[in-house]
Amino acid sequence: MSQRTPLIVVENPTPEPAKTQESYLPSWAGPTPPEILQAMANGDPTAIVNELIIKAAERRLGTQPLTQRSTDENREAVWATNKKLTAEVMPRLWPTKTGSGGKKRLKTLFSGQWADVPLEEFLAYAKDAGFEGVELACWHFDLQRALVDDAYVSWILALFAKYKLQLVAISAHLVGQAVLDNIEPRHKGILPAHVWGDGISYGVNLRAAEEMMDTAAVARRLGVNVVNGFTGSSIWHMVYDFPAAGEPAIQAGFDLLAIRWNPILDVFALFGEVFALEVHPTEIAFDIHTAERSLKNLDYRPEFGFNFDPSHLLWQGVDYVDFIRAFPDRIYHVHMKDATVKIGGKGSVLGSFLPFGHPDRGFDFVSLGRGDINFTKIIRALNAANYNGPLSNEWEDSGMDREEGAREASQFITAVDFSKSDRRMDQAFDQAA
Repeated sequence: MSQRTPLIVVENPTPEPAKTQESYLPSWAGPTPPEILQAMANGDPTAIVNELIIKAAERRLGTQPLTQRSTDENREAVWATNKKLTAEVMPRLWPTKTGSGGKKRLKTLFSGQWADVPLEEFLAYAKDAGFEGVELACWHFDLQRALVDDAYVSWILALFAKYKLQLVAISAHLVGQAVLDNIEPRHKGILPAHVWGDGISYGVNLRAAEEMMDTAAVARRLGVNVVNGFTGSSIWHMVYDFPAAGEPAIQAGFDLLAIRWNPILDVFALFGEVFALEVHPTEIAFDIHTAERSLKNLDYRPEFGFNFDPSHLLWQGVDYVDFIRAFPDRIYHVHMKDATVKIGGKGSVLGSFLPFGHPDRGFDFVSLGRGDINFTKIIRALNAANYNGPLSNEWEDSGMDREEGAREASQFITAVDFSKSDRRMDQAFDQAA
């Protein structure tokens, strides 16, 4: 096995503190509960899983009641209240721009595709590449240890301070995916061992929900307000309507979103956190229509918004600028990620079961600025939405060296970002008249 070449030489590394306990496994980690196994033997255990997710939230909430879904009688009032509360979220999350001189949005790098690199080495590299902050993947550190070990949390924060980087968000895409998904063996490869557990599908759903609730607590301990991620989807396999699924089956999928994610979002609210769903194929929301339907099924609650990523909208044929315009007060975080689409080739936009980087794919992800996305239009739309938050490069390109690509992306973000004008272009004519 070849040894990895370091991204950068770390001088005077800060050692990770010694563990204070042998294991940081949570109390809920373990075999799938017997009531789920019994329900599986008798038929469909979904209702039992949902009840256990609610109980998990209640343990964390204490005396605070769970949010109840709206009814026909109070729906309009609930929606109006939640939309009003949502208008207060963005100014709280990102009151001002914190990038270069306060004129630019913060330029950050998502660590998800760099989790093979030790954390300090990655942070040293991010700083050297010109980034000002980091969106930290939950698989890049020990989340359960961070939940209880103060010294470990202090070490993480000290590393960010050492390299003068801002920690802007943490991201829980992999575990979030397992909350709603119909679990298959392939999920094992993306989940922490204690979430996968015995691999019994409904038990994995429950443990993933527990981990997401703990993620909200860890976000608060790390001093961030945003958790990006996925929700999964129990109905993604029905996305092509043949054989026809029928509207009741589709609505059941959106109902399950509310049943499982409302308790999770209640825990997020307890810690003052928001969840930013990356709208993406395989999620319950993958375009503008399904994003709106998801919001509606969650009663437009303010804890649920979006991590805007244009790359996943482009190849589906969705107008990514219209997405910002449709949800201007729900853009809680932004991914700067590019993609390219090839029409008329050998493969379709569905990927043709070809690996990323294959020349016959109908679409592929490419380094920032080298694809088909018009980021100038995106910046104009973000300006109109008064989004002051970070621009986070999620670097993915199977055909380009990642170190070269990330450095280039840093320069691209600086060049493409700009402030909106505080005056009309022809305002001087008025003064001259």
